[in-house]
Amino acid sequence: MANRKVYIVGRKNHTKPCDISVPEDQDAVSRQHLEITDTGGRDFLVVDISGQNGTEIWENGDWVPINQGNVRRDTPLRLGQQYQTSVGDLLDLIAPPLHSPEDPPAAPPEPEPPAQPSPAPRQGGGAYLDPETGEIIRR
Repeated sequence: MANRKVYIVGRKNHTKPCDISVPEDQDAVSRQHLEITDTGGRDFLVVDISGQNGTEIWENGDWVPINQGNVRRDTPLRLGQQYQTSVGDLLDLIAPPLHSPEDPPAAPPEPEPPAQPSPAPRQGGGAYLDPETGEIIRR
């Protein structure tokens, strides 16, 4: 239990600090609405700490109110009956996406191919267009 990270999610504000801020125009989301605990496994513990507009999870084709429970990273959440997100989306607001233990690490991006040098100008021979006469002049 020692290495659990806890995040407070809330509407962006200047009076109650939160680790993850949702847009301040989301009035139904409390300034401190949800607590997310990274349990170190596949699930996250979510706790509704708002006491007002509630938190719901998408389960069996319907929104179900939840006060506390374990959810997966991609489980749809609804805060305040209007702001739809997931634990993963919320965590991505503060850090790069986490990989689940069974996911292999992403391959590094392929390096850019080196820039091709410009071709050297041709020496001698060839032809050119005389701009005054429009005539092709051979060398």
